[in-house]
Amino acid sequence: MSLLALLSAYLIGGIPLGLLLCLAWKGEDPRKHGSGNIGATNVSRILGPVGGVLVFLMDVAKGYVAVGVARWIAGQDLGSFGPWLPILAAVAALVGNNWPVWLKFKGGKGGSISLGIGLAVAPVIALLAFAVWIVTLLLTKWVSVASIVAVLSAPIWAGLLASPQDRIPLITFTCGVAALVVYRHRANIQRLMRGDEPKYRFRKEA
Repeated sequence: MSLLALLSAYLIGGIPLGLLLCLAWKGEDPRKHGSGNIGATNVSRILGPVGGVLVFLMDVAKGYVAVGVARWIAGQDLGSFGPWLPILAAVAALVGNNWPVWLKFKGGKGGSISLGIGLAVAPVIALLAFAVWIVTLLLTKWVSVASIVAVLSAPIWAGLLASPQDRIPLITFTCGVAALVVYRHRANIQRLMRGDEPKYRFRKEA
């Protein structure tokens, strides 16, 4: 049951909500526009800020639901994973989002879903990291920078706020999420170093 729970988290995390919304709304594939990503930032270039925010909220909910479904499937039978199962399910959902089997393992970058899985595993830490994301975005107007700074702040919050029995699991979890998200943003990092990373527009382009 534990393995089935992790598989379900991966499959739910891999649902390409940004792609589905763009196809339903405008009949366009976001992978053929902008950065070619299916996440909220690129979707906003097609559907405008409202569409981008909607995809962001949907991806957050997707991460939260993925962990919840995994917990429900596992029930009291956590197997050899024990209390680590919710954390492993959260990571499985993030991996599914970034490398979904539905899209031949070419998915998003994990920024939005990281908030969802964080809310399911450690809500206070997730909300603090989200606050860091908002402040960084307002200051820099780079979504990529905001995402990277936010996930890198999560292990710090975990070290400061987690109880002694939860500190090691949560630091391990937040470090793993940070590593995956930063890795998926490596192209953005290269553009930032070259000085040609586009800034986020809070209004839809004409």
